[in-house]
Order: sequence, then C-alpha cells, then structure tokens
Amino acid sequence: MWKSILILCISFSGCLAILETCSADRCQKLAPPVDMENPDHLFPSVERLEAVCPAIRVAFDCILEEFSKCADQDLDEMATSDNETLVAASGIILGTKNLMDDLCDSTTQIHKAYARNIGCIRDTMMAPMTMPLCAFEAKGLYGTYKFGEEEDEREHHCIVAAHVFACISGDVLEQCGEEARATLVELLKRTKVLKYGVCTPQSILDLKTKYIEFLALESERRIIFEKVFDMKKRRK
Repeated sequence: MWKSILILCISFSGCLAILETCSADRCQKLAPPVDMENPDHLFPSVERLEAVCPAIRVAFDCILEEFSKCADQDLDEMATSDNETLVAASGIILGTKNLMDDLCDSTTQIHKAYARNIGCIRDTMMAPMTMPLCAFEAKGLYGTYKFGEEEDEREHHCIVAAHVFACISGDVLEQCGEEARATLVELLKRTKVLKYGVCTPQSILDLKTKYIEFLALESERRIIFEKVFDMKKRRK
C-alpha cells in the first residue's frame, strides 16, 4: 500500500511539466524495495511498517525537495496556486506524507486503528474474487448509468474507481467491522487520490448527486457509498 502511494506521488511528477529537469527517480530509489507478490509488502503489518518507516520518511523528504525545486516554490505555496496541476500535485503529496507520518507514529489514532484492523483488511482485499467482482459491478452499473449517452473518459475512470473502492469498503465492513471500514476510507481520503489524481470537480459533483441517486441502493449499502464519496448530506 505505502509503496503504491509513493509510486503515485513520484509518477505524478510527469504531469507537472514545469521544468524538463523535474524528476523524482532518485526518490524512488530511496524507498524500501517491495515484492508485489508479497501481501505484507502491499498491505504491511505493523511490524513491517515500523521497519520501513525510516526509509519512507527519507523518500518523502526527497519528493518534497524535488517538487519544490521543480516548481521553484514550496508545496504550501503550490496548494494556493492558480495552476490546477500544481494544486493537485501538492494535495496528493502533502496529504500522503502527512498520512504516512501519522501511520509511522505509534501514538496516533490512525496507527492504532491500522494495527487493529490491517490483517482483516488485507485478507479481504487480497481475496481472489474481491477486486474482480467489484470491478465487474462498477463497470456494469456505469455502463447502465451512461446508456445512450456519450462517455467522458475522465468521468468513467473517476466513477468506476470510486465505485470499486466503495464496493471493497462494503466487503471490509461485512468481514471486518465498522472500524476497519472507517480506517480504509480514511487512508484513501487522506491521500486525496480520488479528488486530485483520478477525478475532476464535475465528476465528483456527478458522483455525489446523479450517480448516487441512480444506484437506488438499499439504505445500509447507500450509507457506505455516501461515506466513501464524502457526501455532506446524510440519510436519517
């Protein structure tokens, strides 16, 4: 998980298009190695997390330095820029770095919740049919939602990705309980991946309004989706 997030931050440098010299390759080399076949590398146990946290901190410090150098301003300044790409990049990087700082601090609530729930979350997400079934459901429902209309590629990726995550979160709720689901949602929200890396503001608006109404979900499932989509209006 942490490696995937780090790679996302690093690969986002290609979207900056500020300076040709902008590259975070050296930062990726500082990150701990990962075996994509090893579940404890994708969804690390607390013991694994504690072992790699020092290297993760070094890698993120490198990313902050590299992006600030490329943009000729620090990430806090980027967050208020008129350049949407800069805002997105700073949002993902700062959100993810702050999340990793908290995960690497054993006194924080998110670390404690992660420690209690990561085993069940990992088992649920790594189950052979979890991702295929959620992806099948998401693509099928989006196809029905847009039937007869021209599809927008960015909107498609946004809504399908959000639906897949909401579906997986529902599975985690059923298998692991509410705290595990809340922990998983918190991890995604704080990275700001859906908000800045996948979706556009219009896609998010459609996601929270037209699409959620189209789904006509039963109340429990709808509540899960509303929480994942961070909707302000809750059903009573």
